[in-house]
Amino acid sequence: MSKFRDRDETPGPPSGAAERMVVLDGAGCVRFVKSPRARRLRITVRASRGVCVAVPVRVSFDEARRFALSRLPWIRRTLGLIERSRVRCRDAVARAEHLDR
Repeated sequence: MSKFRDRDETPGPPSGAAERMVVLDGAGCVRFVKSPRARRLRITVRASRGVCVAVPVRVSFDEARRFALSRLPWIRRTLGLIERSRVRCRDAVARAEHLDR
């Protein structure tokens, strides 16, 4: 088996990984994924996948939730940047619609 993922494979938690969804005030649904590869807690915010916290095996979900809560201002700010980018893209597409005629 190759150590690299095939490009066609859909991204997601490693097989056998424990996963929990928690709703955090102002951040919406946050996915917590236990990962044997994770060495530290890591928060990722993606426009397509939302907020995800990679949780090392040795760290409890409760500790990971507290970590995410401590970074809530950063999460909210990042989600705001993503939303503003979406609005700008929508506006640009609307302005360019006349070019397709």
